[in-house]
Amino acid sequence: MCTNDFASEDPKNGGISVDSVVLRVMTQQDGCTCEVSLQNHFNTYTVYMRIYELLRSAAPEREACGLAIDVDYTSPKNIPENKDTIECTKGIDTRSVSLSPNGVQHLRSRIIGGVFSRGYCLQIYRQHTTGDKIGIQMNCSLPYMQTTQQDKTDSSNIQTTQQMTDVAIHDSAVSDNGNVRTVIIIVAVIGWCLTALFAITTVCLYRRIYKQRSSDSGEPNGNAQYQDLHVTRLSSCYSSLNASSIHSEQDEHM
Repeated sequence: MCTNDFASEDPKNGGISVDSVVLRVMTQQDGCTCEVSLQNHFNTYTVYMRIYELLRSAAPEREACGLAIDVDYTSPKNIPENKDTIECTKGIDTRSVSLSPNGVQHLRSRIIGGVFSRGYCLQIYRQHTTGDKIGIQMNCSLPYMQTTQQDKTDSSNIQTTQQMTDVAIHDSAVSDNGNVRTVIIIVAVIGWCLTALFAITTVCLYRRIYKQRSSDSGEPNGNAQYQDLHVTRLSSCYSSLNASSIHSEQDEHM
């Protein structure tokens, strides 16, 4: 079962009354799949499945055998249906499945509890009819080789999720870049404002110092003028005194 091989109906396989294919499940592996279909049929057709020739040695001997086979198919009314699972000593008797044109029966392995010591040998067959061209076809695949519609949907969902994640990362990067630019602009504006404030303060201080120096340099000139005026007054008074003294001396001599 766990292989990429296929099998086609052989008239010599199954005796003179049935035409069949045989499926051997000899590996305890989860998710191996086989698809059973009919070739060259245009009406609903019945196929059967059982352990090979109903031999007890063709199935596990323990009730907890470590591996089960799930069976499902699409009924002629296009309704998905599940048959009883083939599980160790259960579900190994003969069962029938009605396949519509292009119908497919799916078999999938599933690991369960128990010890896997002996697998299954399953016979999928149909009633032998001389001269017909109908044939059973079985295709098997490993878990990692399967490409079902659900896998494609999951892949599409994964791709869509990845695209959404990429867009979110891109938007986050753009947002981060915008935030960085905003911070740079704010810092630059603050720097320009501080520079302008420093320049204005410097000019004001310079003008204040200049005015103070101009005021200090103007006071000595005023004092000098006052001193010159005082000297002139003293000189005038002194001249007047001298003149009075001279007149007094002249009067005494006369």
